Amino acid sequence: MRGTAGSQVPRPSRRDWTPQIPQNTSAYAGYGKIVQEVIGAAYTAFHDGLHVALCLSVGLVLAASLLAFITLRSRPAGGIFTVLPRSSDRDDG
Repeated sequence: MRGTAGSQVPRPSRRDWTPQIPQNTSAYAGYGKIVQEVIGAAYTAFHDGLHVALCLSVGLVLAASLLAFITLRSRPAGGIFTVLPRSSDRDDG
């Protein structure tokens, strides 16, 4: 049955490419229920992968903003990086 000339599945046009699960899968009916399950699994896997990628990117943005806040916040004068004046700069006058 595979590869016969009369049982070719029509390809969707470019305007039909949407991020939704296709509702009209009757063209695949000749190939059995397993094809519809595989198509549904592919869309589910893509959705799950997109969800994980977006959650990971949110986590990375939050971690970067926290790191920026910690490293770039203003510090009071007299911290550990304060340069002390040299003895030649003092006014003994």
